[in-house]
Amino acid sequence: MHVAHHESSLLCSQILPYLQQCSSFFAEVDLSTLREEDIRHLLMLENGQNISQIAGAKEWEKVVHLAEEIFNVDLEPMGNTYPYLILHHLQMGFLSLGRHEAMDQALWTQAKELGKECGGLESMSEHFGVLKAIPLEKQWRDLYLFLKNPISSKRKLNSLFKAYMRQDIRSLYKSSRKGLGSSKNVMIYNRNKLMTEFLSSKMQLDRVSFAAVGAAHLFGKYGMLALLKRQGYQLKPLKLEQISS
Repeated sequence: MHVAHHESSLLCSQILPYLQQCSSFFAEVDLSTLREEDIRHLLMLENGQNISQIAGAKEWEKVVHLAEEIFNVDLEPMGNTYPYLILHHLQMGFLSLGRHEAMDQALWTQAKELGKECGGLESMSEHFGVLKAIPLEKQWRDLYLFLKNPISSKRKLNSLFKAYMRQDIRSLYKSSRKGLGSSKNVMIYNRNKLMTEFLSSKMQLDRVSFAAVGAAHLFGKYGMLALLKRQGYQLKPLKLEQISS
């Protein structure tokens, strides 16, 4: 959902007829307010911290060098940013291909052009605030391991993208759950509950709503689909035509 890739962008044309039937569109956050100057305070480590203070200067220099060598990304200016945001930036940069909008941004743009009510299922503070609940040491370790094992990391990302294009939400959920480990409650389950409650409140007002969220939020006992079912909603999957390279 957050990847800017020509294959995922081709799915948008199949989604458009369903979007046209809705009166409102919700991304995870209000994308019209996703300007760095407005949310910078949510992205920065607290109390003026720097990643080098957590990891050690030499280890941080090593990671900066690896990111430049492998992904052609300069991490030096990002030293006071949460490590998970850097990790996400590297992952999305690797998967993104061509000059395309990420799918959630492309759908937001289409919804706006159609005159739909648009908003976020979470506030910016809720969305980025989860980073404070995840130990910085774990965030750093995951970033370090991603860059230390680039071949394995790229293979896993390609596998996840293929699962996404197959619309295999089970595999995507299981992979995310495994990768997040003890942070899955904060990063997935708690947010699932929050976003589902907001979406349900809109639908109870007879608003036909379209919600665009990351695939890892859908599947599982605590996924948004299961939570909606427990509230009495009847759900029907819509399989899109698979796009092959």
